[in-house]
Amino acid sequence: MVDFYPPGSYDEHIVSYWQGMLRKPKDQSPGLDDDGRRTDVSGNPVFLSCNIRGGTVTRNIGNISPDKSIFIPVNPVVISEPEANTSDVALLRKHAKEDEDSTSKVTLTIDEDTYDVKELQKHRCQNPVGPFEVEIPRNALDELKEGNWKAVADGYYVMIKPLGPGKHTIRFEAKVDYPYAQKPPWEQDVTYKFEVK
Repeated sequence: MVDFYPPGSYDEHIVSYWQGMLRKPKDQSPGLDDDGRRTDVSGNPVFLSCNIRGGTVTRNIGNISPDKSIFIPVNPVVISEPEANTSDVALLRKHAKEDEDSTSKVTLTIDEDTYDVKELQKHRCQNPVGPFEVEIPRNALDELKEGNWKAVADGYYVMIKPLGPGKHTIRFEAKVDYPYAQKPPWEQDVTYKFEVK
């Protein structure tokens, strides 16, 4: 049985997830990782990553120690000042909310247990998280402008307590019909394979 942290109890990890994702150049981003080599399993929680470009990917990340919680960005979105071309926080929140409001599919499977949008709805941000500061490097994701900016996050995020010893698979799928600043629709199907030992 999977043990979930209560929704709203890990908003600081949502911020940490996006700060970590956005501060890395494209060639180091776990969100553009094809095989799992860019996933850091040393921290707690272990942050899994969405597939920024969309599509299907399987990532083998080796071993996770049995004391590690796991953060899963089932259907994440972040809107930053350079992306939206505004510093108006209300507009950043509006854009993030509209993106996620157009979600038509959200599914999470952890080993043999599958959770659909009805079950995951409580893990959607009740209000967009932020604003928070992000550092955008050269050669950034989505060609974002380099610098320190404000950002706001929305979406479906789950954090689970440590899994028992053995091999595990986590798969998350999502479809956003009208993603902000991208050609619609945006879809991802991400599978992580690892062993707790």
